[in-house]
Amino acid sequence: MNAKTKIIALACSALLALTGTASAHHGANNTKVYAGKVTGTTAATDPATAIRGRALLVDGASKNLLAVKVRNLKPNTAYTFGLDGVADFAATTATTDENGKLKGFVKSDTFNAADGTTYTVVVKEGATTVASAALAPVQRHKGFGHGHKRHHKHGGFNKKAHGAQDGAGGRDCNKDAGETETTKA
Repeated sequence: MNAKTKIIALACSALLALTGTASAHHGANNTKVYAGKVTGTTAATDPATAIRGRALLVDGASKNLLAVKVRNLKPNTAYTFGLDGVADFAATTATTDENGKLKGFVKSDTFNAADGTTYTVVVKEGATTVASAALAPVQRHKGFGHGHKRHHKHGGFNKKAHGAQDGAGGRDCNKDAGETETTKA
């Protein structure tokens, strides 16, 4: 993985982290996330060489992002990807590496996802569609502290054993260190 793709990957993950955590602490989170698996349009005879990957669409309050990762394409070849039928994300050209992996993303300032709409990412070589993905909304998890019952098992901090004196906590604190239950009886 070269430095450019590492930077792109870090930028994508940072953007996703910011949209989720920043809004979670400051009111309602209106970020919509769509994801899907990219598959080739032609059936491959060998599953190891089948075109596959994933696509992610983030519709944030101020940032919108379309990220695509596809593998098993032709090495060092230019491919174009974009959302089918959506003009807000300009069709973007990216070149595969020597292993046939395509990684790219595009930003939009004007995109607003409509509820109940499914989006399709299309990957093309020239005018020919080689792969596509149907993007579905990603269900949000409420995270820790929301909807989880907290069962505190602290061993009875404010409880006394039946018949114990104050401060004893149900244990014989006066017994010697060498004395055990068998010698006591």
